Amino acid sequence: HVLRAAASTGLSAEEVTERLRQLGFEISESPETNPTDLRIISRDLDGTAPWLDPQQPVPTTHVLRAAASTGLSAEEVTERLRQLGFEISESPEVNSTDLQIISHDLDGAAPWLSQDEPVYPDYILRAARFTGRTPYEIAARLTALNYKLPEFLSVEKGS
Repeated sequence: HVLRAAASTGLSAEEVTERLRQLGFEISESPETNPTDLRIISRDLDGTAPWLDPQQPVPTTHVLRAAASTGLSAEEVTERLRQLGFEISESPEVNSTDLQIISHDLDGAAPWLSQDEPVYPDYILRAARFTGRTPYEIAARLTALNYKLPEFLSVEKGS
């Protein structure tokens, strides 16, 4: 909340914290802010609203995209989000091809696949050819990362 208030008011996080305390709010000690904080808590990774919901676990795919966007490792993004009070979704270990297979152009960069739409076989086949993995491995990995597949192409989660 403090970071989002700072972004919308133009004040520093420290100034927002001090003002809230002056108004009688109890503010827990938070880590010092850094320039990437607003980007990693922004759902679109652009440092502006919409923001991640602090009541919901942060999806692994957001962590991966934030790492690609900031140049930090997925572990550094995860640690920073935890320091800022976010919970990270339970997810499989991140592997080296995850950024490639969630990238629409298979280059590990935006634009990203939508988690609201199914990922169709033509994309899965392209990703398999590009990464040297089997289509089944790509489909299973996308499922593990909470992407949807068409019903006719279901893969059991955790496979």
